[in-house]
Amino acid sequence: MHTRKDFLLFFFKLPSSAPNALRRSRRRAIPNLVALAFALPFLGVVFAPCEAAAVVKKSSSGICHCPGGQYYDRTKKFTAYRSIEECLASGGRHPRRGQGNCAEAAPSGSHNPKLQERRIVPRSAPTESGPAARRANRSPARVIDGDTLEISGVRIRLHGIDAPEAKQLCRHAQGGRYRCGRDATAALDRLAAGGVRCRLQRGTGRYGRKIGTCYAGDGSDINARMVRLGHALAYRKYSRKYLPEEREARARRRGLHRGAFVAPWAWRRGQRLPGR
Repeated sequence: MHTRKDFLLFFFKLPSSAPNALRRSRRRAIPNLVALAFALPFLGVVFAPCEAAAVVKKSSSGICHCPGGQYYDRTKKFTAYRSIEECLASGGRHPRRGQGNCAEAAPSGSHNPKLQERRIVPRSAPTESGPAARRANRSPARVIDGDTLEISGVRIRLHGIDAPEAKQLCRHAQGGRYRCGRDATAALDRLAAGGVRCRLQRGTGRYGRKIGTCYAGDGSDINARMVRLGHALAYRKYSRKYLPEEREARARRRGLHRGAFVAPWAWRRGQRLPGR
């Protein structure tokens, strides 16, 4: 088996028995190889613009630098992307300052809906996989009542909270009655206006609905916000997760806590506010 050393010795130090044609070929090849070695650095400069299409640099620390940014030219070790969307979708993040012109870093026709969806998914929303954690993607939601949504035909009951029923009446601070169930539905509709992404639990609830925790477009927990705003109560029978939000709403007299009300689970059993 011939090694690299054997090849070099054969090429640069041909034996006397080698044909004259082979010797002449060697004499012509050596100057060409030397010239090519000197030309390679210059050829690299000529070919460098071919990489200009990938204008966004993701540094080893995961920061996406756009052209004109404070550290764009200083970033030498990087992974190149054609647009800021692709860089963010790969797990990158915007620099805190001096990010450059990221708008021009997205060439026309480079929009990829899948990459865009990955970019806008809130990091605070938990992600799981497998049959035990089937999730509805962030989608337009239809609000059924103060604790139930419908996404793509699937009804989802918000886990750990209980909102007033649609026809339920409560009493405000001045003593008059108002439709607190309608107010809760309107509040959930506002929170879900920007699209919803839900993490679903295994199985279904009592009425065949999926049970889940849902997240608004800004990544906030919708279940928690409904309780914090006073439009729902922590459903202690199934979870004590949202008790801190309920205590906050009660202390600040928000929503239901501004007056008198019957807990939704008691209202469903027939309990009503005293008086007319």
